[in-house]
Amino acid sequence: MNTLKKLNFILLLLASSASYAVSFDCNKAAALVEKAICSESALSDLDDVLARAYKRAEANTADKNGLKRAEIKWLKQRNQCQDSECITRIYETRIKELQAIPTTPDKGLKNVVMGRCHMNSCWWWRVDKTELVKEGDRGQLFKVEVATTSADYAEQDVDKNGYPDFPAKNARWEKGSEAYMFCSKTRPAYIEYDLKDKTFMADNPFDEKGVSSGATEGVGNLYAYVCHVEQPPVLDMPPERAFFSVVLEKPTDIFNYPIK
Repeated sequence: MNTLKKLNFILLLLASSASYAVSFDCNKAAALVEKAICSESALSDLDDVLARAYKRAEANTADKNGLKRAEIKWLKQRNQCQDSECITRIYETRIKELQAIPTTPDKGLKNVVMGRCHMNSCWWWRVDKTELVKEGDRGQLFKVEVATTSADYAEQDVDKNGYPDFPAKNARWEKGSEAYMFCSKTRPAYIEYDLKDKTFMADNPFDEKGVSSGATEGVGNLYAYVCHVEQPPVLDMPPERAFFSVVLEKPTDIFNYPIK
């Protein structure tokens, strides 16, 4: 990294007054990388995703000491980064590694999927039914019936215990809705009916590396549950298709969406 680029990066951190929710106290951030995460919402979102992925992996792995050693090694590598691109790249790699560790949810919560936790609030999906509508060379289209619930938590509880993986067993669920999930390596999409425009909107929740974060994280988690049994998706799509949105007359039109 040349001197001018590094200087601009440091000045950007010093100029920013924003402080985002992350897995550590921003008021105590000392390292350059930590200050960057506290100053940039995109990096903060990745840090949130990684923190939950680590907690889930810790709860499910038999080799907790090995997991801790790997995390310490990763932190040392992360702290060598000198710009946002490096931080983003190393976070995305680590998130995929942690997500690849199989989960073992409570038997009564097998159909509950994490949506997103942010700013002391969490929400979840409940997958009530999945039905294969159509399949072909380009992927599989599933109709999915889901409901959602959410909960708020005291800041001190989050600081002490982190976010929960699942809602309370007596959680109140919002009325169920119907959507479609297109499981595809080249055009993954969540398809929902737009009542106002009376059309279907297909949205890809992933970047070109197969990572969802921030506003798209909840849909990305649902996609992983429906299409990959909670494993990280393996995608093969051009960068320009990352986070694409397309209007469809009917969900099956996604099979005809051009590859290029």
